[in-house]
Amino acid sequence: MTATLRPQIMLGRKAQGRRQIEMIKAMSFVSRKPGLSREEFIEHYEQAHAPLALKHFPFQRYVRNYVMPGTEDLGFDCITEVWFETMEDCVAAAEFSVSEDYKIISEDEERFMDRDKIVAFLVEENASQVGAQHPLRRRFNYALASTYL
Repeated sequence: MTATLRPQIMLGRKAQGRRQIEMIKAMSFVSRKPGLSREEFIEHYEQAHAPLALKHFPFQRYVRNYVMPGTEDLGFDCITEVWFETMEDCVAAAEFSVSEDYKIISEDEERFMDRDKIVAFLVEENASQVGAQHPLRRRFNYALASTYL
C-alpha cells in the first residue's frame, strides 16, 4: 500500500462469540500492472505477495476481493481489506510502509501492481444482521442452486 493511512479515522468490528471487538480496518483499491492478465495478477497476489505481506505486517485478517470478469472498468481490479487488532499495530504498519525496510514489499508490488493507482484508507464498518429465512434469500438460493445442478 503506497498511500499513507490516517490513524485518526477508524473502526471495524470483529465478532467474537456474542460480543463485538473493536478492530481497525483498512481497505485499498488495487489495479494490476498494464499488460498483466487478470489471472496473472491474481496468481501473483495470492501465491507471492499475500504470503510476503503476512510475514511483514501485523494483520489480524487479510482479504482480497477481485472484481469479477465482465464487470465494467472500475479503475481497479481488487479491493483489499486488512484488519489490525490495535491502533498501535495500524500505526506500526503505516510506519513500516514508509521505511527503507518496505523495499521488499514495494519491489514485489512493482511486479504486478500499478502502484500509482493504489488508494488506501481506513474505514468504519457497520454490519447488519441478516435473517436466513428472508423470502428473497430463499428464492435466490434456490435459483443459484438450480443453476449448478
